[in-house]
Amino acid sequence: MTVSKLLMHSKQMLLVIFIVGIELAAVLYFSRQSPQPIKGAALVDTASRCTQIAPVGEACSDNSKYMAAELPTLYRDRHAPSHLVMTLKAELAMPPRSADIFALYLPKIADAVWIKVNGQLIYESGDINAPPVRHWSRPVFASVPSVLLEPRNTVEIVTAGYPQEGTGLHPFYFGPAEVLESHYLLRVFFTEDMAIIGFALMVLSALAFCTLIIASPKVEEYRWLALVSTAAPVFALNYAVIVPPFSFETWTIVWSLTLHVFVCGLYRFSQSSLGDAPKPFERRYWMVVVFFTFALVFGPKEYLLEMVGVLGIVTGVIVALGLLRHVRYYHRDGFFVFFVPFFSFSMALAAGISDLMFFYLRPSPVNVQAGHLALPLIMGVAAWQILRDLTRSMRQNEDLNRRLQAKVEAASEALEASYDELAEVRQLEMLDKERQRIMFELHDGVAGHLVNTLAYMQSHPAPDVRVQEAIEGALQDLALMIDSHELHDSLAASLGMLRARLEPLLGRAGVSFNWQIEEELEAPVTGPSLVLNVLRIVQEAVTNSVKHANATLITVKMDRKSVIVSDNGVGQKSEMADRPVGVNGGFGIPNMKKRARNVSADFDIEMTPQGTTITLSWR
Repeated sequence: MTVSKLLMHSKQMLLVIFIVGIELAAVLYFSRQSPQPIKGAALVDTASRCTQIAPVGEACSDNSKYMAAELPTLYRDRHAPSHLVMTLKAELAMPPRSADIFALYLPKIADAVWIKVNGQLIYESGDINAPPVRHWSRPVFASVPSVLLEPRNTVEIVTAGYPQEGTGLHPFYFGPAEVLESHYLLRVFFTEDMAIIGFALMVLSALAFCTLIIASPKVEEYRWLALVSTAAPVFALNYAVIVPPFSFETWTIVWSLTLHVFVCGLYRFSQSSLGDAPKPFERRYWMVVVFFTFALVFGPKEYLLEMVGVLGIVTGVIVALGLLRHVRYYHRDGFFVFFVPFFSFSMALAAGISDLMFFYLRPSPVNVQAGHLALPLIMGVAAWQILRDLTRSMRQNEDLNRRLQAKVEAASEALEASYDELAEVRQLEMLDKERQRIMFELHDGVAGHLVNTLAYMQSHPAPDVRVQEAIEGALQDLALMIDSHELHDSLAASLGMLRARLEPLLGRAGVSFNWQIEEELEAPVTGPSLVLNVLRIVQEAVTNSVKHANATLITVKMDRKSVIVSDNGVGQKSEMADRPVGVNGGFGIPNMKKRARNVSADFDIEMTPQGTTITLSWR
């Protein structure tokens, strides 16, 4: 090799290293490890830690087993016979900012998680003794109703992970849900949503490119592209799902090998499109892949991830060599044709290096994985290359020009339809804002007048009890309407607010509550209408129990498909259920049935001498 060629290759290598370095620095900056404070929320970076191996026993029930730990903390034992479990406890004070609903926001965990607040389970990832789901690529947001909180709160977080990966927890946040939700949704977009979008794009690309190879089976670059597009969705699936389709070891082998098939096929596709012949080192790379395949299948599973990492480094070297070869075509193809694939491949390489740091460096400088962004970049370049060829052909073929015109017209129709949908969305947003305005007017206007009137009557020497009770009832109804609008996303939280208002009044009447809100309701109807109608029915049922059944215990129960209100009163005659409101005292039951129909619920009432049970159920 002459000195001039050596200098040229050195310049090319320095160019590749420089560009990849800049892109890697950008990726690391946006996915940096150090947690950032969130205004209005508490950042928790210390806890007490206890570790054990599944099945979970009583090992962590003794507080003496816990040791102080700084977050992030990782528990890894690759020789463990089963998955690992780590329990962390933290004592948290109430944030200074008040809210109806608080939340715990866990940006990064490995892999499954269970969360308790003051002994109450608020989030779970299934059976703790079963193989854990893999939350490694997505955050967790757990709502905490304010009724569960105290001035000092004990938060218990249990994580579980596989022995090869370990289990861990990074610093997390505690504060008002409205403060943390935007940060959670942003992270969900860059992790979970982008991974799912990437997987969907890979599936669509596979269908498109396989169709292309059927249409043009003799074109070599299309054959390599079909192999690439077939392997891509399998690798992308690793980022998009939390429950692997196979066992952890089998799935790790499958997705890691499909990555290398993807890289090999992509390299040959690039060479074929550039008119290059295969080089000897490429055949050696295939031999390395075959060797590691046997090592992964038959080697010790304790070191499975380490072998995957070594093969990943080899793959990164192959991609870097491909970038070096691509630099040679800068003067032949022009800047734009050179820049698009070079930038995409180098960004994919930077994302791959970032993921290697994410998995293998302890402590990791990376807080968010970026590997799921590499495949859309690369497949986008492949699609761009194919579109370039097709565009060149369409200029010479009138028939293809007509097809292109048809695509433009279809896209215009789709765009027009999207504008119509956007107009409908904006109209709904305006309606929602108007509802909010009316609610605020009721709160600031009518409610203020009622409060002033009630205060005046209470200060009067001989107030009219009936008028006072009517005003108090009107205030409660206004509060119910406002709660149903403000907390329309959570019926459980709205019921909690209703309980907070009714319990003092019922306590003075000698009636106690048995509150059994097990989980959030999953009804086909959602929004303020559902919350308000259910609250009205529960309120009417409680009122009937106190006024007409002489009950001393009222039970309110809710699960995913039903809401049940029962009492231990004397019960009523069943024929009373069908009488209209106001007949012989009336119990408002026809009105309750009407509200149930408004939210697509089945209404059932059972009256016995032992008490009355009202059930709302959704199929």
